[in-house]
Amino acid sequence: KEEIVFSSYICHPSLANNELSGPLVLCYLYSLIRQKLVKPRYTYRFLLMPETIGSIWYISHHFEHLQKYVKGGMILTCIGDAAPYSLKKSRRGDSLLEAATEYIAKSRYPNTCVIDFFPLGSDERQYCSPGVNLPFCSLMHSVYGTFKEYHTSLDNKSYISFEVIQQSTEDLYDVIRILENDGRYFNQMPMCEPQLGKRGLYPTISAPNARSKVTDAMMWILNYSDGKHTLFDILKKAQLPIGAFLEAKDVLIKNGILKYEE
Repeated sequence: KEEIVFSSYICHPSLANNELSGPLVLCYLYSLIRQKLVKPRYTYRFLLMPETIGSIWYISHHFEHLQKYVKGGMILTCIGDAAPYSLKKSRRGDSLLEAATEYIAKSRYPNTCVIDFFPLGSDERQYCSPGVNLPFCSLMHSVYGTFKEYHTSLDNKSYISFEVIQQSTEDLYDVIRILENDGRYFNQMPMCEPQLGKRGLYPTISAPNARSKVTDAMMWILNYSDGKHTLFDILKKAQLPIGAFLEAKDVLIKNGILKYEE
């Protein structure tokens, strides 16, 4: 029943970055989730509405549901240009969605800009109003109002990149992979390292580059899966590719070495 919300708006005719990019990323992300998540941990809600008045209407009609179930939300806008990411934090700034987005964004663009919440901008300011106070952040490349094409006819299809839109979608899907897999795991063989070789999980020769990223991830996961660290905590420490990291987690569970506990 817990929800993650992605929202964009549909009220700026003929603008590409400030309008078209957000709904495109939202729709592509929806498609990825439908294709790849068989049994999702969360409900993912996708909203398209006119900016400001739309979110105010939605909150007024769904306030109790939002308060009860929403664990994080994101406004997608100005996400089609070639600038590094800009992540505007929520008023609370405490959601896993924000932390995972910051991690993935900085792994792709080290000069990602993380901005503290301010009560101006897009629909995040409605969800972060004091009476609502939900953890809604906003993800952009160039921040609204900071590029010369903003709210002019120059914000057209030549200003955005569909390759960037595709990459932004894939980055957000990696954020979702973190949300779906995070939790506290326990090493079932914590008294020194288990014998991975006899399980076919460790290279049989000692040579440069013989050990894979998956093997490295296994060692990190086993060492820190003590109930005190979440999987995301370990990923941040290890700084390994998310694909290899999640593959390692799955292999360890399959072999009975790692266990997830609610």
